[in-house]
Amino acid sequence: MIYKPITYLQFLTSIPRLGSIPSLALTFVLALFLVPITQAATFTVTKTADTADGTCDSDCSIREAITAANSGDTITFASALNGQTITLDSTLTINENLTIDATTLSSGITISGDNSVRVFEISSGKTVAIKGVTIKDGKVADNGG
Repeated sequence: MIYKPITYLQFLTSIPRLGSIPSLALTFVLALFLVPITQAATFTVTKTADTADGTCDSDCSIREAITAANSGDTITFASALNGQTITLDSTLTINENLTIDATTLSSGITISGDNSVRVFEISSGKTVAIKGVTIKDGKVADNGG
């Protein structure tokens, strides 16, 4: 008996009950290529000034990093900010699930409301992990702390 090599797809289509399997398999494979795969990004804060030019690049404030971040992203701090304080002009509003991580800084970093503004306002249903950050001198007129 002589065996003729066939492809996996030919094999699947040769089985009467499994005739629809190849089209499902092909659809699945194509879907893998068509669905964009996104990876979590890391944004690095490089300055203590509370500014926002709309871009988190080599000149990036905590406000710009929070604005640029999407769910699952991480915000870190440049080593030059070790032990520094970021004093806010207005509340930092977080609308995404994200991580703010200063654990790579030996002295961490401080984010201050300067006794004039709330430091963070986190949208309902969002999860935010804050590591290695001292939060101080926030001010609110209503509930909160």
